[in-house]
Amino acid sequence: GEYSPSGLAQIVAGYANRADPIYTSLIGVGLDFNTALTDRMLQTRGANYFSVYSPKELRSKLNEEFDFMVTPLVYDLQIEIEKNSLTGNNGWEIAKAYGVPAKDGGVAGSILSVNTLFPSPKTSAGIKGGIILLQMKRRGRQFQSPLHQSIIQRSRLQSIQGNGLDHPVQYSE
Repeated sequence: GEYSPSGLAQIVAGYANRADPIYTSLIGVGLDFNTALTDRMLQTRGANYFSVYSPKELRSKLNEEFDFMVTPLVYDLQIEIEKNSLTGNNGWEIAKAYGVPAKDGGVAGSILSVNTLFPSPKTSAGIKGGIILLQMKRRGRQFQSPLHQSIIQRSRLQSIQGNGLDHPVQYSE
């Protein structure tokens, strides 16, 4: 069989891109797993990854959180600061971004790009999630251009229905 990260990723992508897609969830056990393989597979739409460190944690994931692990919520999510907010002497620039990987050469207008997002279960402590913080810096001292962000996504239902709704939905503010 195929064992290379690129070969397995091709197989996973082939199933994910079918008309009736089959997605892949990976569960890493302990600390010794193939990160190159995991990273490569997570580039595929619908792929998800969890790690567990004990049999109790594995049972919890499979019994209590299974539906959350295998039910994609949003595809092709992009969060960006619109370019007209970042240009000119009175524009803004992103000084630092927290909660997202840094890009080489600094952070441009694109803040986050994710192939697939999955829901999180609600517990007595609340819903586990993430946060993105941006430190913005103005370029000039005069009147500031408004700061506009844009969120573009495809919902799971849009992609499944295949009824002409399989197009990105854009929210801007």
